[in-house]
Amino acid sequence: MKDLAEARIFFALWPDATTARAIAAAARELCADGKPVARERLHLTLAFHGRIDAAATAELRRRARAVHLPAFNLQLERVGYFARPRILWLGPTHVPVPLQQLAALLAPTDRAAGSASHFQPHVSLARHAAPPAAGRFVAPIAWPVREFMLVESGAAGVAGAYACRGRWPLGQACPSMK
Repeated sequence: MKDLAEARIFFALWPDATTARAIAAAARELCADGKPVARERLHLTLAFHGRIDAAATAELRRRARAVHLPAFNLQLERVGYFARPRILWLGPTHVPVPLQQLAALLAPTDRAAGSASHFQPHVSLARHAAPPAAGRFVAPIAWPVREFMLVESGAAGVAGAYACRGRWPLGQACPSMK
């Protein structure tokens, strides 16, 4: 395995092929301008850890193995925009509890208390984009979340191509309560 001494590391959810196609179709509908994110790069970041060494990466793998949460379904329909970086995104209106728990378990340990409440789950659709119309939604996209991944961005600590450095399954989906 490649030495991760100078790696930019993050945990993410990666959509299956069907979900990725649906997200890409929504992006084409929404993005009149900007630079669309390539379908194979679409993901939802759970926790960005930045440049870390091999020992810290090993600790993240240990933490990931300790996660015992159910699989869950995520519904993307809310269109959002981060003004400063000019990023158009798609996210859930309702954040499932297992997603909140997963993000909190994988968050950097030096994160300030209470910052988990600032977790804004989203899939970036386009960069350098114009803002969408206020209150914009798309037809709901169902995303069955069954695993999470540890991803390296780029090489030698410099942003670039993504490479999976580990993946862990989530447990069986909880039966619906009636």
